[in-house]
Amino acid sequence: MCARRDGHGSRLGPDHSFLDAAVTDTERNARRHVGDLMQLAHYYALLDAAGIASPGWFVAGVCGTEGVIVWHDLSEPNLPPPDHVDGDPDVCLSALARYNFEFTYRLGIFAAAEDHLATRRHRCWPSPLCASSATCAVGGSGAVTGSRRCPT
Repeated sequence: MCARRDGHGSRLGPDHSFLDAAVTDTERNARRHVGDLMQLAHYYALLDAAGIASPGWFVAGVCGTEGVIVWHDLSEPNLPPPDHVDGDPDVCLSALARYNFEFTYRLGIFAAAEDHLATRRHRCWPSPLCASSATCAVGGSGAVTGSRRCPT
């Protein structure tokens, strides 16, 4: 069994020295992939929901295939709007703004689907696997209920 060693501690405050040490590489062309930026914005949202995100510093890095880190400012408006949005395609969104927009859009789709399923009537067919088939209100009649499950 490995013996536990005392650590040296971790700095949990905003230490920007690593970013200050970054240099511009003129030999490589860093690409801004929407998927990478959305993933970074998602990580920021998770940290924010946990209450441990930096409240005014929105820089994140992507480890590239060449072994370098490409730093992105998630608050810089440099992404096109999503394809499903009507409007001016020349308006740019930040990664955080686009993530919030997409997340809200998907929550709306989920709510609409949930409402549709709640109001849609389904035919309930009794199942031999149903634990309450002996006392089921449907009782083999194939009655229309508000749920796919056998009412118990």
